[in-house]
Amino acid sequence: MFFFFLFGAKSFKKELKQYDGKRVYCPRCHNISMQYVRNWNFITVFFVPIIPFSFYKELYCPICGNHTMDANIV
Repeated sequence: MFFFFLFGAKSFKKELKQYDGKRVYCPRCHNISMQYVRNWNFITVFFVPIIPFSFYKELYCPICGNHTMDANIV
């Protein structure tokens, strides 16, 4: 008998409420578009997020995909 399982990892981003609407200059694409976000990483089974294994806060640019850790984020 053969069982087929799909395991993987997926990242989810959500804008931080205390910085809602605040944008920062992106040095990569030169737009004022970087957002303060919380990033969650999940282990997935059959593309369904099951177990969170890390989370962190970062600055993320939705235009060019640049992301950077900022020590000033509380």
